[in-house]
Amino acid sequence: ECAYYKEDAGKMMLGAFEPVAKPWGMDGIREDFCFDQLPEDMDHFERILEMGVNRMPMLGTAGIHTFFNGPESFTPDDRY
Repeated sequence: ECAYYKEDAGKMMLGAFEPVAKPWGMDGIREDFCFDQLPEDMDHFERILEMGVNRMPMLGTAGIHTFFNGPESFTPDDRY
């Protein structure tokens, strides 16, 4: 599933690292960009969320408090 589940500040967090991530920044990245947030992309995250609900059914009714979409600092060859 490439996902992780953890309690965080009294809430349940579902996060994911994709083995084949969606490309971003192909036309360059602003010089001042530093661990910033990208626009929400629920369509892209939906498959991961579905697998999460399958593993932890309470996620199906819990609602989403914060949706954070941000790039990780990985190299282009995915060798972290």
